[in-house]
Amino acid sequence: MNDIPDSVPRAYQNEIFQHAIRKNIIAVMGTGTGKTLIACMLIKYMHSIPLRKGSQKKVGLSRMQDGYS
Repeated sequence: MNDIPDSVPRAYQNEIFQHAIRKNIIAVMGTGTGKTLIACMLIKYMHSIPLRKGSQKKVGLSRMQDGYS
């Protein structure tokens, strides 16, 4: 994973990331607001922590359905 360049998140992206590492969240954000960066930060973080015996790591991504903005 070291071949992924590090980007500097904006303050709101870091705030959402911090919430995501503490509990399950749903982040609904507009186009171009950095959802992918937040997801990459979360995956990188989860990859760095040891897996406890019998536990799993999961990250779910979904695109917004038509009619939501």
